[in-house]
Amino acid sequence: MSWLKMLAMELSSINVKEYFEPEDKIDCKFDVVAGEASDEIKRIYTLATKLREAGARYAIDVSFSRDNQLRTDAKKKVHELKQKTEVLMQIFWITLKDDFDLWDKYSIGIRKGWKVVYRNEDILPLSFLDLLGN
Repeated sequence: MSWLKMLAMELSSINVKEYFEPEDKIDCKFDVVAGEASDEIKRIYTLATKLREAGARYAIDVSFSRDNQLRTDAKKKVHELKQKTEVLMQIFWITLKDDFDLWDKYSIGIRKGWKVVYRNEDILPLSFLDLLGN
């Protein structure tokens, strides 16, 4: 089964009790609260956190296993989980920006209590050369 199909199943199977809540507190001096994250955002964040944790566990095998096959398999799994986590976090940030219309905000975040925040800084304007580089 493809990862895309598995992803939809994994996200839908995460229940409220499994959520990994962000630990950072709101910085009253700089953070502006845009609202509270949806269950969809909470599930994406939770799955990304689970994948990151699993990757860290495999990384221990890479570093300390004396079994060459186990070490090789663990390296492969670390690489897989790293890429999947990166893609999932991109989906997370895009969903967050879409849900709260934060596309014009340079700095956004998620805080304790599932509060979505941004900072009052404008997106730095791109130069023509910056556009060519992407």
